[in-house]
Amino acid sequence: MKKLLFISLLVSVASPAYASTCAEVLADLRLPLKLKMRGKPSAARWEQVEKTLTALRKGLQGYSCEFQFSDIFIAKKETMLFPLIGNLLRTVPEGSLVGLEVLNTEGETLGHYENRVTFEKQGQYTYTQYYFQFRDQSGDLQSSGNRLFIDIPTGRPLFLVKWEEIKDRPVISTRHTPSGDRRN
Repeated sequence: MKKLLFISLLVSVASPAYASTCAEVLADLRLPLKLKMRGKPSAARWEQVEKTLTALRKGLQGYSCEFQFSDIFIAKKETMLFPLIGNLLRTVPEGSLVGLEVLNTEGETLGHYENRVTFEKQGQYTYTQYYFQFRDQSGDLQSSGNRLFIDIPTGRPLFLVKWEEIKDRPVISTRHTPSGDRRN
């Protein structure tokens, strides 16, 4: 019993130092962020998501942290839809979105998220671009395409997922892998 108590005490003493580092990053970034919504069906504003994810990736450089969507964002309604944008694809750990129902701007089901696709674009600058594939209602693999994920005339995201399905999934992980590399 004493041994178990000692181990519990050791874990509780060790955990706050780790957690406070990650918690300080969240506090500095003033997270979690209460998301504003727009449109019908109600969707989180993609601009807020974009800005927050970029700041979070930068803020966590050098730290070993993992957060779920609900650690970073607060939804006004559980029925809110969440934008599936390029910056989100760049940020989430591989596999975090697999199986999620992918919706269009009207809230209609397009299919289920299958995988992230990355490719490098070369020109004056080289950069990595992200898109995704999903299985449609017939089971066929479809691509989101390598275009913008925002409908320019309306300013609405072309692809959405349900907040209630995504909130408990990892949004970012900067944990070190055994080789010393990071997974982002």
